[in-house]
Amino acid sequence: MNIADGNGKATEAYRRRFFEIARGSALECAAAQDILEVYGALAAEKNNEAKHMIDRIVAMLTKLGQRGYSTREELSGYGANKIDSDSDSDSDPEGASGD
Repeated sequence: MNIADGNGKATEAYRRRFFEIARGSALECAAAQDILEVYGALAAEKNNEAKHMIDRIVAMLTKLGQRGYSTREELSGYGANKIDSDSDSDSDPEGASGD
């Protein structure tokens, strides 16, 4: 959520701040995994596999937190390219004719 929130911020400083918060959250996940392993709720092998993934996530978030990096998505994935052809202010359900 912090990644999405940060990417929506208008200034680079705010984006970096949210990416850094997300990085901290990823590191907290690694600590939680260690606790689960100690209490026998997570096998050591599974913890090591997950730690590898967290290492990659932290590396990506570190890079995103540096100046000039941000994520971008195509608006079409959110239905932004759909046109509501009738004149009212609401969006019509898919397939509605507006008549």
